[in-house]
Amino acid sequence: MEIFTIVLASFFAVISPVGALLDKVVENFVRSRIYSVEQIAVRIDNTPSYTITQGHLDHLRLATRGIQPLENLRLEAVELETDPIDVNINSLQQGHLLESLRHPLEGALRLELKESDLNRALASPKIKAMLEKMLNKLVPAEADRQFKILEITGKFLKNNTFVITTKLEQTDNPQPLELTLESSLRLIGGHSLQLIEPSGTLNGRKLSSRLLKGFADGLNEHLDLRLLEKSGITVRVLQLKVEENTLYLAIFARLAPIKK
Repeated sequence: MEIFTIVLASFFAVISPVGALLDKVVENFVRSRIYSVEQIAVRIDNTPSYTITQGHLDHLRLATRGIQPLENLRLEAVELETDPIDVNINSLQQGHLLESLRHPLEGALRLELKESDLNRALASPKIKAMLEKMLNKLVPAEADRQFKILEITGKFLKNNTFVITTKLEQTDNPQPLELTLESSLRLIGGHSLQLIEPSGTLNGRKLSSRLLKGFADGLNEHLDLRLLEKSGITVRVLQLKVEENTLYLAIFARLAPIKK
């Protein structure tokens, strides 16, 4: 949502009825606020044009290839398309997207992630630290141990299946652990992602199904998109497809106004 806020704020920072010029100004502004992008196209439609100054536009479309919102985080493609937008410009430019909305905002987002880009991201210290935090939250408190991720790689297979291979270090044991997990992803009602039929090995030995089920159940709780609804954000997955080397994801989102 941060990128979308940047796009909208940059758009309304430039008060001009000249559509072609405005498209280019917004494109340049987006380029300046992200790490890099190989291709970007912005299209803005509004009739009558003067309502731009009032925080209204009919349609916004952003299409990119090779976009890096952050260093080491590259997406092969990201496309964003919205329904009409009506915002309070001052609130939006302060970074308060939901508070700035005068009416609900709806739109669709499509992204494409390559396996090579996933692994480049997984090698990033920041992302490793985030994954370590998530992993250690899943460890029972009575276990009295924490894990450090030394290495981690991912592989996309057919039929919505993926494999994660990682080397871990325990706080109470200097001997590294080699962990491999394989699972399929299932979409439930458009609102929840679930790991199904997980399997794995630890130092070459098969992990118990009971242990894997507990791990999957804990992670599945965080993959329920309905958790966002308490914040006024409704997200539904329209497409989830994992093929060899590539993940495709398309979502619909509805943002409800929040009053200060």
